[in-house]
Amino acid sequence: MGYVFLVAVLVTGGVILFAVSHSRRENRLVPRPTLAGARRTLQQSRHVVVSGDQCVCGGILGLSGRVSDKFGPLIGCTGCTRFWTASGHRIRTRPVRRPSPPGAPVGQSSPVGQTPPDEPPGF
Repeated sequence: MGYVFLVAVLVTGGVILFAVSHSRRENRLVPRPTLAGARRTLQQSRHVVVSGDQCVCGGILGLSGRVSDKFGPLIGCTGCTRFWTASGHRIRTRPVRRPSPPGAPVGQSSPVGQTPPDEPPGF
């Protein structure tokens, strides 16, 4: 009877040790990708185009005759100003930020096409 009890205690202890080691292995911390790497992965174009495809604006894509220093020959759209590389990847451009005029709140750029008045309003 004592041997059965001893075997049961040893088996229970082995199962507990296995469960603890397994849960530690499954819940250990692993290195995460950097935010820049994650952003780069999300920004990669999943849609590759070729000459003759249709653009989202309805135009037809074809060689534009323009050559970029960075990307080489470009494919352009006949209906809009979008461009793709010759390998079919979209070229994303960022809008140019205009400097804010003196006295403007921080974070606001100058309105396009408007010049600041010479005199303050009310004079």
